[in-house]
Amino acid sequence: MKFVLLVRRKKKTESLENVIEVRISGPFLFNYQQETDYIAAKLVEVIPMNNRLFFAKTFARERHGKQMYGEFPYFVHLDAVAKLAEPFGQSAIIVAQLHDVLEDTGTTYPELLIEFGDVIADAVCYVTDPILSTRPERKRVLNERLATLDTVDEASRIALIVKACDRLANVKASRLFLPEQYEKYKQEHTAFRAAVYRPLLCDKIWVELDWLIQNDEGYLNF
Repeated sequence: MKFVLLVRRKKKTESLENVIEVRISGPFLFNYQQETDYIAAKLVEVIPMNNRLFFAKTFARERHGKQMYGEFPYFVHLDAVAKLAEPFGQSAIIVAQLHDVLEDTGTTYPELLIEFGDVIADAVCYVTDPILSTRPERKRVLNERLATLDTVDEASRIALIVKACDRLANVKASRLFLPEQYEKYKQEHTAFRAAVYRPLLCDKIWVELDWLIQNDEGYLNF
């Protein structure tokens, strides 16, 4: 049986935690603390790739619990985003399932780091709304963050894809069930697109999203 030792190291000057992976052959768990550094390690069994998605889906459903997406269980939205993310690989699908757990549940960044590793945890962190009092403030700060992401970084690349998929799923649903929310998405679209769009990253998602924002009636099928 293989194991991965996930080690978190956080300095006071760092905004995100870094992870290193060390492969070992047996149980190992330690904690160590200094004045400026914190290192924590947790042993987790290596999850086969085809089971990581199932784990993420189960994790997200458990954390969102009885939350609703309009009249539907919240997982309906998560599954819709994950379906749109399918062409972009399993990590994108996993982030799609987890994309709201920091924002809408009691889940913490260190939990995601331990359970899913740094790429997934960072990507979820990037797409999470900041804690501010109004929606315009939250979206402005979030867009400023997303605009700085570089697709050379894997977590950033996945975050930009999932954020586009999330918005497309929201726009599709709002056109059918929440016309007031759809109007908000229309108003936000120019700023959102300027922050999130990257050429050739997920253009098919953007073609459909742009069309739905620009056309109040009808539907474009792909």
